[in-house]
Amino acid sequence: MTAASATAPSPTVADRLPAIERLFARKRLFSFGVPGVILAYLLYVFFAFDVPGLIQRANMDNARILVADSYSHKTHVTQDTRSGQIRVAIEGEAKGVYPEHLLPDWVAIDGPSAEIDLGRGQSARIDNGAVFLTVPGYGVIEARSTRNGVSVNIPDGPNRPTVKRVGRES
Repeated sequence: MTAASATAPSPTVADRLPAIERLFARKRLFSFGVPGVILAYLLYVFFAFDVPGLIQRANMDNARILVADSYSHKTHVTQDTRSGQIRVAIEGEAKGVYPEHLLPDWVAIDGPSAEIDLGRGQSARIDNGAVFLTVPGYGVIEARSTRNGVSVNIPDGPNRPTVKRVGRES
C-alpha cells in the first residue's frame, strides 16, 4: 500500500456547500430568533403588568419628588420633650440617623441642648424643650412646647414676622 492510496481525497468546496448553507441558516435563525423571543417576552410583560394603565395613572408630582430626593434631602434636628434626647436624622429615612461622632459640622450637641448654624448669621438653639431662633438684625424668637400647644415669644421690632395661630385655642 502506497502513501497515495492510503489517504482519502479531501472534500471540495462543492461537496461541503450544503453543510455550510445549513450552518449559516441555523446561525441566521438563531441571531434573529433569540432577540425575537426576548422582544416577545418583554411585550408580554408590558401588557401583563398593565404598564399603559400605570403610565396613565402616574402622578408626575410624585415623580418630581422622587427625582429631587435622589440628589437633595432635609436633615432634621429634633428633641424628644419627654426624654430630652436630641436626634439628627435625614427626613423620611428610618435608618438615616446620624451617630453622635458623625454629626454634620453645622450641628453641635452638648447634652440636652444643641446649637444649629442655619447660615447667613442665623442660628437655632434647642434647650430643655424650647427653640431659640436668632435672626440677625431682629433678635431672638423663642418657641416652647406647652400643654396647650406651642407658645411663641416674638420680640417687638421693625421687621417683626407675622405669626399665624394654628392649633387649639386656650
